[in-house]
Amino acid sequence: MHVETITQLLNIRNFHAEKYQAATVKTFSLPWCGERNGRRCVPDAVAFNAQEFKMPPMKKLVEESAEKFGNKTFLYFKNQKISFMEVNRISNLVASAFQDKGIRKGDRVALMLTNRPEFIYLWFGLNKIGASVVPIDTELAAYEVEYILKHSEAKMVATEERTLARIQDAPKIAPGIDKVVLLDGVGENKKWVSFTSFIAGQQDSFESVDIDNSTEAAILYTRKTGALKGCIVDQFYYLNMGELYLRVNKIDKRRGIIITLPVSNLDAQGIPIVGACLIGARIVLLDRSQSDTLSKTNRRRELTKLISF
Repeated sequence: MHVETITQLLNIRNFHAEKYQAATVKTFSLPWCGERNGRRCVPDAVAFNAQEFKMPPMKKLVEESAEKFGNKTFLYFKNQKISFMEVNRISNLVASAFQDKGIRKGDRVALMLTNRPEFIYLWFGLNKIGASVVPIDTELAAYEVEYILKHSEAKMVATEERTLARIQDAPKIAPGIDKVVLLDGVGENKKWVSFTSFIAGQQDSFESVDIDNSTEAAILYTRKTGALKGCIVDQFYYLNMGELYLRVNKIDKRRGIIITLPVSNLDAQGIPIVGACLIGARIVLLDRSQSDTLSKTNRRRELTKLISF
């Protein structure tokens, strides 16, 4: 049986994933517990209620980090220094803009972006209103992008000029998509809007939404075992993995983390960025993995961890 969308798959009961073409879905929300062969481990499968764990949803995490760390630099990107407070402020504008475009709790928005601060603004803003992100690897072929857009049932897409060719027909590919947010370049379609215009005129507030840490945060697509498969993750998963990352790697707020891995990858997106929010650590986001840039950045920022290929 071929399953076209996430919703169709979730509506099927007592299914066996191997019967479906490229449609395996798991909901991940795993606590850190137990030992295996004397080593701490995350169990292969755990059934529990995420709400039982006292971790705040992403909205509260971002707001509390802004309140606690204020104007301290959270993110370095090229010549930009962006504070915890600024990340919270811009993500609020993003949340308000998406609500104006009709995005609601449970809706999904695809993000096909290279490493840049806007990815974080969009991700945080969407999770604040209970919407889910669908990160798309910028190196995927057009047919793979088309599959993800259809399968995830995304309602909007955010992309940039270098990847526009593979996503410019998104509204035709996935009829549910009615708007594309373009981070740079000049759009030629009435359905495209620049990021600057998208958040222009928005208030630093938005309609309150009833969310908790069990609210869907993202659908992450992987093809390690062949065809693309979508994995649904909740907000607790991001929060928990960020906290684990800090403990296992002994990261503290005095040092920083340099990221060259694409932010569409969970190892860069969900683990160090959320971890940095939790304790007020610094993130250096690079758009290229270049040895000279890495060495200079490391000396200047006194970094302790490198997240790269």
